[in-house]
Amino acid sequence: MPFQDMTAAGMQDYCDKVAPEPGDLIFMGDGGVVSHIAIFERSDGTKVYFIDSTDLVGSVTERSYPIASAKFIRYGRLRIITN
Repeated sequence: MPFQDMTAAGMQDYCDKVAPEPGDLIFMGDGGVVSHIAIFERSDGTKVYFIDSTDLVGSVTERSYPIASAKFIRYGRLRIITN
């Protein structure tokens, strides 16, 4: 049955690793442990811009981190699952 583990870390199982394009997922966290997912918007070569919602700002916003941030664990594209 699809979507057994709907945690941020579990969602990695339903994605292929990719070089990100707009709309792909960014798996984020600390210490290599995924705890958050954002939507990749773009990169300007120094920063990665993404859309997400966190308690830090209390709404959906565009944010960015330096491209080398350890918070970025991997990028993924959801696989299409059919029955």
